[in-house]
Parts: sequence; C-alpha cells; structure tokens
Amino acid sequence: MSWLTDNQIFLSIASAKILALTAYGEARGEGAEGMMAVLNVINNRAQDRSFFDMNIYNATGSPYHAVALKQKQFSVFNFGDPNRPMLVSMASNFDKAVSTNSQLNQAYQMAFMLLNRTLTDNTSGAVYYHEKSITPSWSSSFINLGQIGNHIFYATTASLQRFKEAVTSVTSAVSSAISEIPASNWFLIAIVGIGGILLMNALSKTGRERR
Repeated sequence: MSWLTDNQIFLSIASAKILALTAYGEARGEGAEGMMAVLNVINNRAQDRSFFDMNIYNATGSPYHAVALKQKQFSVFNFGDPNRPMLVSMASNFDKAVSTNSQLNQAYQMAFMLLNRTLTDNTSGAVYYHEKSITPSWSSSFINLGQIGNHIFYATTASLQRFKEAVTSVTSAVSSAISEIPASNWFLIAIVGIGGILLMNALSKTGRERR
C-alpha cells in the first residue's frame, strides 16, 4: 500500500482536526505552550512547499495535511509509533474524542486560532525541533531559537526572515491604525483607560476584603 492510501483516515478530516491531532500527539506532555509550538512549526513549514508531500497536497489541497502527514517528519504518524493507533482512533470519532479529552480540545481551539491567524508564534519562525535529550546531526545546520518544554527549536534563514517580515507588517499596521485616530479622541481613550484601571483596583480591593 502507498503512504497516501495508508493515511486515508487522516486525509478525510478537516485541517483544524489534523493540526490538533498532530500537536496533541507530538506535545501533549508539554502543555499548551508546547502544543502551540508544534502548531507554529507546521504553519511555518506550510509557507514553503519544499516541506510538502505533494501527493497529499494534490489529494487534499491542504498545506497543513501536506506538511503534517509528510512521511518521517512528525513521528506520531510513523508506523510502529505507539501514538499512531491512538490518533487513528481519535480521527475516526473526532467529535467524541475532543469532547472528552481536555488537552485535545485545547489543541483544537488553538488550531482554529492558527487558521484564523490569531495564534502567536511562540517559536519565532521555527521549522524544525527535536527532544532535548538528543542532538541530531542536522541541528548544527540551522539557527537555534531556544527551548520550549522538552523540545529545542530551529529556523532556517528563510523562515526566520519570514517571521521578522510578519512582525514588521503587524507593527506597521498597528502604528498606521493608531496614527489615524483623531487627536480629539485621545482624551476620551485616556479617560476610558483610567476608568478601567480604577474599576480593576476597586474589584481587586473588594476581592481581598472578601477573603
């Protein structure tokens, strides 16, 4: 059987689901930040077709499936990996799995954030990672971005540049939006902000008094 045929159960589910399953399978022991990091690695790879399994991409039209299911990339999908049967079971009845597993549900919610472009890239552009207990031969060829949980993350020059350009773009958009606020509105914004601070202080004081 071909790799494409072997993975029909995963090819048939939506992008948010394959993202959630990959993050859960790879990093559920790392908590929300670790699963978020895996999601960002998939997303960063999705910007570069050299990371795609093109047969999977042609079959699904999804860069996320093409990245996550590329053979020998994310170990949870490898035959012989103990996580694969668990993910097959989850994929076959995803709605039940996500309603009964809080970590999978958390990964699923973050997957939607990623698809809606509201998930922060806590890896700063990483496209590779490995467990801290090993040192792969390829690790010296890339830019070490640091550690999240038990994983060490790496970028290529291109992925790091894309991350920096994205940050610059967002910063520029925010600056532009602020510059368009009429000067007459800044007084109102300041009053609202001060009011919010006073309200939070009052609520905090009330909470302390009740304990």
